[in-house]
Amino acid sequence: MKPADRIEFFRRLRELNPHPTTELEYSTPFELLAAVLLSAQATDVGVNKATRKLFPVANTPAGILALPGVGRKTANVVLNTAFGEPTIAVDTHIFRVSNRTGLAPGKTVDAVEQKLLKVVPAEFKQDAHHWLILHGRYVCKARKPLCGACPVRDLCRFKDKTEATA
Repeated sequence: MKPADRIEFFRRLRELNPHPTTELEYSTPFELLAAVLLSAQATDVGVNKATRKLFPVANTPAGILALPGVGRKTANVVLNTAFGEPTIAVDTHIFRVSNRTGLAPGKTVDAVEQKLLKVVPAEFKQDAHHWLILHGRYVCKARKPLCGACPVRDLCRFKDKTEATA
């Protein structure tokens, strides 16, 4: 994808959702960390039901990557969402969107992450993770993408576009 198209891609996503954030509920960075770890095994809705009961009292983490079971994706979600770092956590949704659209194609999540960090314009980097995950979750779905309702369809390189709409 050309640099001008990347800018337009994120401009449109920002126009639809100026202040994106995680759908996970949390009060502290530690609660977010636990919720992100749980979200790998369940939906955000299911995690929110569980964490409401688990975290009546606030806690704070001593470190993120040093904790057992915490990898790059989890650490990046916590750094971006709880601490405002302009990082991009690549999950299956972001991996799919990056490859389908041509935004940052790669064979591994690490390759896609490194490419996204290089090609996402600085003004969009803080929110890119949220826009891409929400776009992948609700529009650019794995099995039945809603290309007919996609705000960036004309910029997308996905060859098998569908006419499905929301």
